[in-house]
Amino acid sequence: MISKILTAISKDYETNEVVRKRIKIRVLIILGLLILIGLLLVGSWYWKNHRSLTKYSVKGNREVSESQIIALTQTKKGIRLNTVSSAKINKRLKKNPFIESAIVKAELPGTLVIEVKEREPVARLEGAVTGMIDGKGFGMPAKKLTVYDLPIISGIKKSDFDSSWGVIKNPVIKKVATELLKLKNKVPAAYHLISEIRQNDDQSVWIYTFDGAVPVLAKASNLAENTVVLKNFWNQVVKVTGKDRFTYIDVRQDGVIATKEHEGK
Repeated sequence: MISKILTAISKDYETNEVVRKRIKIRVLIILGLLILIGLLLVGSWYWKNHRSLTKYSVKGNREVSESQIIALTQTKKGIRLNTVSSAKINKRLKKNPFIESAIVKAELPGTLVIEVKEREPVARLEGAVTGMIDGKGFGMPAKKLTVYDLPIISGIKKSDFDSSWGVIKNPVIKKVATELLKLKNKVPAAYHLISEIRQNDDQSVWIYTFDGAVPVLAKASNLAENTVVLKNFWNQVVKVTGKDRFTYIDVRQDGVIATKEHEGK
């Protein structure tokens, strides 16, 4: 069937001048379109691959300044966008202890977009080392650009960190940090009840309340739940009887609260 059609067209082409002209015109149109498409593709490729970096767009930063972030990228205006390595820049950015992750992408005609996610501290660190720590146990230096309402973890030793900031080596403090994040996200009222945390020799910690600095014994491994129990006890009992009545409160036992009270109170 197809061979018959082609044969008929071939005969028309040989014998009919009008048909020959029409076919030639169509062939020229098709060739022209193909050439145009090719030129557009080549031009587009050339345009994309020869665009220069003209500006930066930095998003998501609070503690780390825009100039610091741009410096960390190790790029300069005027370089070709297609030479920018997002993976390498991401790695450089994360050398800053405040930057947890970053998304880096080039946007035409000449913008390098850098969107960073900074670490969210859950506590301040005090002792031989002073700084902050996030919910993954990652330590970072103290900064003054942002005011944080954070509890303090005291008694930090130099041996708790390597020479540079990073994940804390002390497993108890790391667990305390993860529990504080859980508490901050789920029960912020209980989180803000804590003023200070001190590690004991065992797996327990002392919590000192924001109101009155009442000592509270809790388990590091179950700090979030222990603090919720404390918050309930605080609302139901301590606010009624008065915080000065208690020498200390022990919430280490699941759901069971033990207290020692001052004599005569």
